[in-house]
Amino acid sequence: MKRTAAAVLLTLLAGCDAATPPATVESPPVVTTPALDRAGLKRSVKDALIPAGGLASLGIKKPDGEDDDAQYVVSDVCRSEIMNPEDFRSVHYDDSRTWKGNGWWVNEVVHVWNGSAPTPVEAVRKAYETCKSWTDDLDTKSTVKGTVALAGGAFGYCREIDKRDADPFINCHSFVTHGAMMMVVSTAHGTTLKSNQAALVTVTAIAVASLGG
Repeated sequence: MKRTAAAVLLTLLAGCDAATPPATVESPPVVTTPALDRAGLKRSVKDALIPAGGLASLGIKKPDGEDDDAQYVVSDVCRSEIMNPEDFRSVHYDDSRTWKGNGWWVNEVVHVWNGSAPTPVEAVRKAYETCKSWTDDLDTKSTVKGTVALAGGAFGYCREIDKRDADPFINCHSFVTHGAMMMVVSTAHGTTLKSNQAALVTVTAIAVASLGG
C-alpha cells in the first residue's frame, strides 16, 4: 500500500522525542536610555555657584549684573583653549557670576558635562607649563607669575595682563573638580602678586564650600 506524503510526515513526527522542547530564539534585552534632564543640568550649575551674597565677608554685597550662561572654555592659558576632550559627545552647560567692589574683582564659572567626566585639573597644569607668556587675538599679553598653593587637588596660577589701553595688572585663577563639575575662579585684588595670591586662596575656599566639599 502506498503511503501519502502526509502519512510519511506523521510517521517521522511520531519518532521524535516528545520530551524535547522546541528550540527558542532569545530576544535581545531591552535597553532603555534615561531622558536627558537638561533643566536639571542647568539647575545644578546655578546651585553650585557662590551664592549672590556669598562674598559679603569681603565687603561685596551682591554680584555685578546678571549671571551669564555663555559657552566658556575652561582655560586659555598659553593659548590652550582647554575644553573637555569629549565635549562633542556630551552635553555641556556653564554659568558665570561676577562681583566687583571694595577693591575686588571676582568671577566664577562652573562647568558641568552630561556624558563624560569633567576636564581634569591636570590638563590645565600641563598647559600652564608650556609657556612663560602668550598674546591673544586682541593683542593682550599675559605673563605667568607663578602657581598658587591650594588645598586638595586644586590648581592655581597668577598672570600679569598687559593691554594696549590700560596699565598692567595681575589676576589669578583656580581650577577645582567636584563630581561632574569643573569650577574656575578668577580674582584680582590689590596691586602686588602676594595680595592677588592671597585673594585667590580666600575666594577658592568660599567657592569650594559652595560646592559642598
